[in-house]
Amino acid sequence: MHETVCTLKCIEKGKGRTMMDAEGLRRRFTKHDVVELLKITPSKAYAIIRQLQKDGKIELLYGGKYSKYRVVKQ
Repeated sequence: MHETVCTLKCIEKGKGRTMMDAEGLRRRFTKHDVVELLKITPSKAYAIIRQLQKDGKIELLYGGKYSKYRVVKQ
């Protein structure tokens, strides 16, 4: 649970590969972005993403091999 909160905070702050643009608007991110950001395995990143989706903190924009997600505004 703690990891999912840290992941969301990192995504929201735009750390790592430009997950936010210059105006601070939320952009799309992929599982690969989470892997690079947190230095974890793809399967662990997937588990974290699934938990964040269940919690309603991120949403799937479109699925498939290159699924894209975004942080839900609260």
